[in-house]
Amino acid sequence: LNRAARSLGADKIATGHNLDDEAQTVMMNYLKGDFERLMRLRPRRVQRGLVPRIKPLRSMPEKEIALYCMLSGIFFQSRECPYAGLSLRAEVRDMMNALECQFPGTKLSTVKGFERLAEEEQGQWAQMDLALCRQCGEPCVGERCKACQLREEIGRQSEKH
Repeated sequence: LNRAARSLGADKIATGHNLDDEAQTVMMNYLKGDFERLMRLRPRRVQRGLVPRIKPLRSMPEKEIALYCMLSGIFFQSRECPYAGLSLRAEVRDMMNALECQFPGTKLSTVKGFERLAEEEQGQWAQMDLALCRQCGEPCVGERCKACQLREEIGRQSEKH
C-alpha cells in the first residue's frame, strides 16, 4: 500500500477500519497485555517514507456502513475469511457484539477510553521510529514488514502442498 500510494503521489492512505475493528483491536491488545502494540494504534507522527494512514470510518459501526452501502448500491465484500472463526479476533468480535446488544455504546466507549489512556500515557509510550524492511525497503516496525513476512509464509505453505 505504501509503495503504491507513493507512486500515485498520494499524501494519505484512507483505510476502511470501522468502529467494530477499532474496538476489537483495542480489546485484543488489552487481553494479550500488549501495550506496545496498543499504543501503536495512536495517530503517528510523520516519518520519512511512510504515507500517513487516516481512518475516516473509525467511529462508524460496521452495520451502519454495510447498510449505507446496500442502500446506495455500493458493492462491498461481505464474506468472512474461512479461517476467521479460529482467531482470537472472532472471539473478541462475538464478545463485543454481545456487550453492545446488552449495553449500547460499549464499542464506542472502548475506543474512547483507549484514546484517553493513550493521551495520558503519551510520554511514557513514546512513538518509535520506524525501520526499513531489509527485504523491500518499506517502513516497518521490526526488521521485516508484514507484507514480506506474509509472502514468505505463503511460499512455505505452498511448498508443503
